[in-house]
Amino acid sequence: MTSRQTVIAFGIYLFLTGLTLIFAPGLLAKMLFLPLPSGPYYLVLGLVVIVLAYYYVRLGREGSQAFVQATVVARLGFAFAVGLGIMLGALPLGLLIVAVVDVAAAAWTGAMLKREGFKAIVF
Repeated sequence: MTSRQTVIAFGIYLFLTGLTLIFAPGLLAKMLFLPLPSGPYYLVLGLVVIVLAYYYVRLGREGSQAFVQATVVARLGFAFAVGLGIMLGALPLGLLIVAVVDVAAAAWTGAMLKREGFKAIVF
């Protein structure tokens, strides 16, 4: 497995999450203990997540090393922000699942980067 492949795998995860936000938002809301969807917000978020998934898959396939490295920082930053939001009471505890997935995926990519001789954390 290469660092690029881990980014592609994460892109597939994002794509599936985006589809779920669009076509089964109630299911995802229940899984994450979020309020049931009302209004277009889950649809819009699903579309944004699918666009983000495209970047992950496309740039992972193209072999953009800078992008692969940037995803590690971005995913860890996102997880930190979610954790902080939970601790401050601004976000529901169910989002901790999303943060844990992001940390695990970032660690996986980081480990593959180190194995390939690259820095995992680059600002």
